[in-house]
Amino acid sequence: MPMGKNYLRRLLGALKWRATEVWPAHVRMVLARKLRPRYAAQFRKLPPVAASRDVLDVEVHMLCGEAQIDMGMWASWSVLRFLPGAAFFLHSDGTITDDSRAIWSRAVPQLEYVSFQAAEEKMSAALTGLPYLSAWRDKHIMARQAIDYFLYGRKGYVLSFDSDILCFRTPEAILHAIRNRNSSALWMKDSIYAYSMPEPEFEKRYGRNAIRVNGGFWLAPRFSMVDIAEMERDLSEWKPEWRDGRWSPQTLLAAAFSRAGGSALNPIQYRLGLGGHRPECVLRHYPTPKYHRPRFFTEGIPALLKRVW
Repeated sequence: MPMGKNYLRRLLGALKWRATEVWPAHVRMVLARKLRPRYAAQFRKLPPVAASRDVLDVEVHMLCGEAQIDMGMWASWSVLRFLPGAAFFLHSDGTITDDSRAIWSRAVPQLEYVSFQAAEEKMSAALTGLPYLSAWRDKHIMARQAIDYFLYGRKGYVLSFDSDILCFRTPEAILHAIRNRNSSALWMKDSIYAYSMPEPEFEKRYGRNAIRVNGGFWLAPRFSMVDIAEMERDLSEWKPEWRDGRWSPQTLLAAAFSRAGGSALNPIQYRLGLGGHRPECVLRHYPTPKYHRPRFFTEGIPALLKRVW
């Protein structure tokens, strides 16, 4: 029986996947482990993010811990150099040390530290009368991205990104949205469906517009307590397995964005996916430890430094 074109295309795709990602993965991981201490030391030599009179109406937020502290430092510096006057809130998972904070603050002077305990106290008061959100936040560390970020600071926009992000060029889409006061969200498009409820159910409740929100990088107008109350209603209507699922923070965020409106960023420029570094890439997310993250060190930081010096 002759092989069809679709079969050959799938076969070639599988071979390319193995040749470019699976087989070299171990080599990249070994190389990344060797490079990581070198780049941690090099971070101390970076010039501080410069102050500016051109103050943007945005606050930047990151949740990080000591295990990924070096990545978080590089990520914040790479993004904030393009956001004049933006405040930066560093939310600790409870493990960040004073020494790490001191190193980070030298390169990113606008850093405002949010300790784990301080966040617990503030959110306990803020979520009074919202039992589903309160219980859900207690269970999921990443829930802080969907709740806490909107309840710290006062600026009109919230920009969130993970510690495994690097920004290589001016994020024009982000700056344009802030300066033109767009009232809707922008987000990195996920490469898979990664929500805690079945896709048909999500579409039925929230439509298709926010079907591929990735929590690694997004911009949204600041949510009010009315918006937070809508999130409480969402959770109250979800099945327990949807609230408890690993991807529930991303799912709730997508539900909120479906009401706020918005769209995915250009996936060629704001990239989450396999393959090597591309010159047209503005920002890249390196999420999975085996296939993506080694490239943060083997390709990402070298490409960033070439543009800086």
